[in-house]
Amino acid sequence: MSRPPYRELKVNHEARKTHLLKPDGINQLYLAAFTQLTIPGFRKHFIFFVMDYFSRYLLTLKLYRSMIADTVIDGLENALEEAIQLSGITMKQIITLVTDNSPALIAKKTFRYIEMSPFYHVQTRSHHPQTQGMVARLILTIKEEEIYLNHYHDPSDAQQKIEKFRQDYNHERPHQALQYKTPYMVYMGTEYEKR
Repeated sequence: MSRPPYRELKVNHEARKTHLLKPDGINQLYLAAFTQLTIPGFRKHFIFFVMDYFSRYLLTLKLYRSMIADTVIDGLENALEEAIQLSGITMKQIITLVTDNSPALIAKKTFRYIEMSPFYHVQTRSHHPQTQGMVARLILTIKEEEIYLNHYHDPSDAQQKIEKFRQDYNHERPHQALQYKTPYMVYMGTEYEKR
């Protein structure tokens, strides 16, 4: 059996190392991923999200027509704007960005953007629960609590409902992993003590 190429070994090592070093505060580690959304009568759309790992706060949850580098860049910019508005982070802070290896997330244009941004990009192995578990759980939650329960008339209606879900998820829905606080409360440092 031959060994995987060096680049693949390095990517896997970085993913494991990053995930072992869990953040002890907000804006240290973000998770980003796509999921599909079908709107009857329209072509397939994609939801892109960015979540702060420590607080589970959804910085962005946005509907796009395609899964391309420009989508990733727009979504990451939205997440940074939200983080700057809420927590006052600076562009000099380094934020580890953990993603899978979907084409839009590893495109050259995405890499060029990341090189000029505060992100340090780590790609995870596919089907690796230690690095993808929280992402998979969030996608399942979005589907079970939003997508499967709604009929979307058009992409605009879908985006409005998805944004309402994001607001409810961040502000109204307590999480067991957060000692039954909301992601917003943890992100803003309200009534939260680490275990």
